[in-house]
Amino acid sequence: MISNDDGVNAEGIKVIAKVMQAYGHVTVVAPDRERSGHSHSITTKLPLRASKLSEESNLSVYSLDGTPVDCIKWALERLYSDSYPDIVISGINKGANVGQDIFYSGTIGAAREASLYGIPAISISAGRDKNEKVDFAWIEASIEALMPILLNIDIPQNHILNVNIPSVLPSEVKGVKVVEMDIAHKRFDFKDYADTKGHPVYWMNSLYQTSTGSTQSDHFYVKEGYVTVSPINVSTSAREMLSQLNEIFNTMEE
Repeated sequence: MISNDDGVNAEGIKVIAKVMQAYGHVTVVAPDRERSGHSHSITTKLPLRASKLSEESNLSVYSLDGTPVDCIKWALERLYSDSYPDIVISGINKGANVGQDIFYSGTIGAAREASLYGIPAISISAGRDKNEKVDFAWIEASIEALMPILLNIDIPQNHILNVNIPSVLPSEVKGVKVVEMDIAHKRFDFKDYADTKGHPVYWMNSLYQTSTGSTQSDHFYVKEGYVTVSPINVSTSAREMLSQLNEIFNTMEE
């Protein structure tokens, strides 16, 4: 099964759907429009509308007027209620998802939701070139070479793989790096405007990220022309703090 946050008509999801048909029947369930930045949000105050857009021998395509996570939930509860898909792939996102992006990305949110259902999941994103463009013909060739390896990885439950592919010619990809994410401070630039009644409004744009400077991170290696693969633990418990906190609160009981 495939989803994304760029929308069902995005070029990236068409590329990954084409690649994955070599491995079996593919079901696409994606937002009916761009839903970038929706992270793990779900729709609870409005009804959801699903549309079946096409049905071919090896490809079924649906759209949903909800978030990426809504798409995963609806598909798994309605289309796969008897038997879950072998794997869920979210992407291919237009733009890298590195470092702090993982907290905002609907692409990663969709993969994370699939993992919560116990399904192996991979999020895939394509970095932009120096002109802020993504050449999906290049990305497709890289994905075709990489996919047999990714599909043979035994992804543990409550984990996902976050894959970023540089927007360079396949022959210029320097290799694959398995790395941590560069969780640095991401800054947002707010522009001041006024609405039709003169009230101040703010438009968030010009996102930029300050790297930690690590030369062993996703942020660094994607810029250097490497494919990066980063395992993400969906379980968010900070186990390393349990002993410390137990000691603090046990003291209060004495």
